[in-house]
Amino acid sequence: MTSLGTTRLLLALLALVGGGGSDTASAACVDDWDGRWNNLFENTNDSHNIGSASSATSVSLSGEETTDLLDISEYFTVSLNSSGGINLTPKPSLVGVKDYPTNMREIGPGTVTVNCTGTSEEQTVTVKVRDANTASPQLSSSSYLVPVSENYPTQLAIFALNISATDYDGDPTNNAVTFSLEDGTGTFNLTPAEQTSTQPATYLTRLVLNRALDWSRQTEYQLTVTAQDRGGLKSTSDVIINVTDVDNMPPEFGYTGYTAEALDRKALGPLVVKPATISATDPDRGGPLKYTLLDLPSANWARYFALDADSAALSLVKEIPDDVTTPSEISLIVESQETDGELFVSRAVLALTVLCWLFVCWAEPGDGR
Repeated sequence: MTSLGTTRLLLALLALVGGGGSDTASAACVDDWDGRWNNLFENTNDSHNIGSASSATSVSLSGEETTDLLDISEYFTVSLNSSGGINLTPKPSLVGVKDYPTNMREIGPGTVTVNCTGTSEEQTVTVKVRDANTASPQLSSSSYLVPVSENYPTQLAIFALNISATDYDGDPTNNAVTFSLEDGTGTFNLTPAEQTSTQPATYLTRLVLNRALDWSRQTEYQLTVTAQDRGGLKSTSDVIINVTDVDNMPPEFGYTGYTAEALDRKALGPLVVKPATISATDPDRGGPLKYTLLDLPSANWARYFALDADSAALSLVKEIPDDVTTPSEISLIVESQETDGELFVSRAVLALTVLCWLFVCWAEPGDGR
């Protein structure tokens, strides 16, 4: 063989060997591939084999997030095991991934890049994630505050307050929500949960008044509402009820009756009242009151005495003539009235004793005329 022929033969052999080596490396980079993982529960920690590459040196995962697609690399990692297997492993971020409106959510597709010596290969991977009960119901507010009038009807829902909770699990068996109420007074309860949305699952409840409110006894209630799903996951919020006053009660005197003595029917001035100073309060608003002194029917003793309209201080303001005989006890009416609102009135009895001197009181008692 000539020198030229030998050279040509060597070049042909080198080309054949070089081309065959390239094909072999390319074919050996990925031995087999199954780029789908179906029916994966979102709370799993297990890895899944999606292929093998015995000659691979490294693998990487990439993805893209759009309006309709989730970036698979945000929820999974890819790795090589010792035997060349390619494993897909969930990240903690997979737990609680929003999977409504169905109980199955597809993540991906993504790209797995398999690097071998001198070459690389890209393969597609997609995962279908199935809902697990990982999402706790979320109440619409961390706390609720609502005013309720003290005359609000019992056994009626309080429509001014909507308490709702949303569960982002996709499976209806996982996102069904019930409500419970902690109320040490037993004044309130809750309506049954009503589903108002399925995407995501949202439920509504309202407070119901069990028994009548009374602003004069209690002006605020502190409650706790709990939203819970069938798996026992739950959240709680505080509910504060501010009872608003309605003017529906008359003033209240400190005592139903009072007494006083006039030691001298001619000594004008203040008189001491027992068992305490005349006083009344408005159990509703606590506003100002006006006081008045009144006679009993067919009597005329009030003209000798005065009751301060604001302080209810009692005084003898007119001398009782010597020729006017007094009974052993003069009965008068003390009246207290609201100055605004419904102008409710209440009354108490004032028993007055006028001491007799020099037998002035010997005659039969009169009516003060």
